[in-house]
Amino acid sequence: MSLTMKRIILAFAVIFVLAGSFSVSAQTQGQNNTQQTEQSGNSEEEDLDLYYINLPIVKIFTHPKGYYILYRSSNLKIGKLYVPWEWMDFRDQRAIYDTVGKGVNPYISYITNNGSFYQLRIKASANLFHPTWGVIGSSSIPDENFDVDSLNIIF
Repeated sequence: MSLTMKRIILAFAVIFVLAGSFSVSAQTQGQNNTQQTEQSGNSEEEDLDLYYINLPIVKIFTHPKGYYILYRSSNLKIGKLYVPWEWMDFRDQRAIYDTVGKGVNPYISYITNNGSFYQLRIKASANLFHPTWGVIGSSSIPDENFDVDSLNIIF
């Protein structure tokens, strides 16, 4: 066997050994990560079974007690929601307001966990002069409409 041929065989042998050791190391690391995740698993995250539905917003009215939102359901009827300001608090977070970019129509994301209401995400323009936004008098809607614990939404 020539010297060049021996070098080529030796190079392939070294590469084969190194590749095998990396493979074993990666498998061991993956098993360790899996064991750590199982040991420190968060039971609250494991219980989440989240689903969401997005519905377009027709109009959002600001009210002294919260948001009064008109949305279009899947059967093209108008639904209404009363979202209290307390839900927007970072400690509660049953409702989250976020802005959408230019050219994106405002919408709500109704999120359920195990079939019951979990969170409402309001996606609307930051520009309060956008046609979606409106102001309604405090006497137009009774304050007790905003005393809700959950949302019943018409899909």
